[in-house]
Amino acid sequence: MRRASALFFLIVFVPDASLGAARSLARIPEYRVTEAMNFLQASGQSSEFSAYADTLIPVIVSYWRGQHPDYSEICWRQMEKDMAGVMLANSTQMMGHAAEAYARHFTDSELLEIGAFLRSDVGKKYRHATIELMHNASSEPGAAKTLVEGMAALVRNGDSSTMPDAVEKILPAMKDYLTDAEIARIRAFYGSGVGRKYAEMGIVMAKETMDASMGQLARDAAKVGQKSRDSGVCS
Repeated sequence: MRRASALFFLIVFVPDASLGAARSLARIPEYRVTEAMNFLQASGQSSEFSAYADTLIPVIVSYWRGQHPDYSEICWRQMEKDMAGVMLANSTQMMGHAAEAYARHFTDSELLEIGAFLRSDVGKKYRHATIELMHNASSEPGAAKTLVEGMAALVRNGDSSTMPDAVEKILPAMKDYLTDAEIARIRAFYGSGVGRKYAEMGIVMAKETMDASMGQLARDAAKVGQKSRDSGVCS
């Protein structure tokens, strides 16, 4: 399930390098970053960053294999081991960048309201149900599959303004995962001003997070490759 969720984010969210300059000019109060980091951890979203990082290891190593087909299996095993450490550090940094994105786009009161929802049992269950529905989309018959594919296409197109409506449309497909009372609570949150803004800003924040993270990952991956070559393991 974690790997499926990571792949969904890998496919959907594309870094936008143009955001870097604007972000560097923004001054974000540290206490707001801390609040966002706390609810990201409490709601279980930190596991998604780790899953995403784990998913990238075989992608990177596969690319290197294509560039250096003469390297031995011992080399590639060492590369994978070294990259695992890099990815662990990168996933932590990625969550930090996500917390900065939250702190940048939401006020103090909005952060508290979003955090309360994400920390709640209903918020956590909704998040897990969404991941489960995404994971099962290829085998789900009828409306569930259509809605999941529609949401994915909507996000790929970058049309974040209709994300709250997409959330509303997908809720009926979650009756196997959530009670009527839980669906009503979720609907109330996303129907509120803060909830709609949270849904609408999702794509923007994801792009900012990826933009901030991928540059460091590329640099760290290059260091791993150079280290292996210098040691003689890959030559």
